[in-house]
Order: sequence, then C-alpha cells, then structure tokens
Amino acid sequence: MAPLRLSMELFHSPAISLPPHLAIITPLAQSSSAICDATDSRGRVLLQIVDPETKTRLQARRLQTMFGLRNAETRVAALIGSGMNRHDMARALGVSPNTIKKHAARCFGKVGVRAQPNLARFIASIPA
Repeated sequence: MAPLRLSMELFHSPAISLPPHLAIITPLAQSSSAICDATDSRGRVLLQIVDPETKTRLQARRLQTMFGLRNAETRVAALIGSGMNRHDMARALGVSPNTIKKHAARCFGKVGVRAQPNLARFIASIPA
C-alpha cells in the first residue's frame, strides 16, 4: 500500500510564519509476531514528519560559504530557493519587501545571477 501524504501545519505562531510540514503516513503490514498480534490487534502506521525546506536551508548555507553571503542574505536566499515571493518573505522575516529586495539584489550580485528564478535554480543545483 502506498504512503498517504498529508500536508499540515504542525506549528503555528502569530508572530512567526512557519512553512507547512509534510506528514507521511505509511500503513504497516500486520506483524508476523504472534506476541504483538495477541496483545494489540489495532492497525499500525509509520508517521514521518518532514520539513520540506531543510534541504533548501542546507543548500543556502553552502551558498553562503561559497560566495560570502551575510546571514540576512542567506536567509533570503533560502526563502527564494523554497519558492517564496518577496511579500511572503518579508512577512516571514518581519521586514519590509524593500529590505528583501535589497538583500536579494546583493545575493544576485555575489552569485552572478540576474533574477530570483535564476538564484532558485542555482540553489537547487547545490548538493545538500
């Protein structure tokens, strides 16, 4: 049986906008152990909770090391890599869209790209 994939908000804070996490629920086959079956006849599942942006954050840290990005630029680069637009990034980081635009422009200059999609593609090409 294939895993059931549910996207769900695991954390919620009015002050911090966190991205949704992915919950992967995989039904497990009945145990071959008679001991388990005798004590518990309920179904079993494997629950995995995944932060889909972990890889992007690791890639952004590598980008920081490779190109000498500052911490704020690295945070913006990670959000660009995850596909966020400027207004959502500003809301998530608690800064203005103009601040995001400035940090992004510095990233573009240091990395040698001209636009947000180019930086996102570059980040995606970095091994995590």
